[in-house]
Amino acid sequence: MKVARLHETFPQAELRRLEQAERETPEESQTRHQQNAQYLASQRAAETPEQSQTRCLQQAIYMASQRYRNR
Repeated sequence: MKVARLHETFPQAELRRLEQAERETPEESQTRHQQNAQYLASQRAAETPEQSQTRCLQQAIYMASQRYRNR
């Protein structure tokens, strides 16, 4: 069951995800990763060329910021 976590801080969310991952079996983890990959593939298949270009640009900006930050 999904619960709205509107007031959850980033550290709280990260801790919750880590605790969930510790309880997860390898099979559950693999299933979750496969479902996420299928979801992303369907999202990308449905996006327009403009949306695709925007997504790629945002990813490039993010990667550049990470390179700059890790100097």
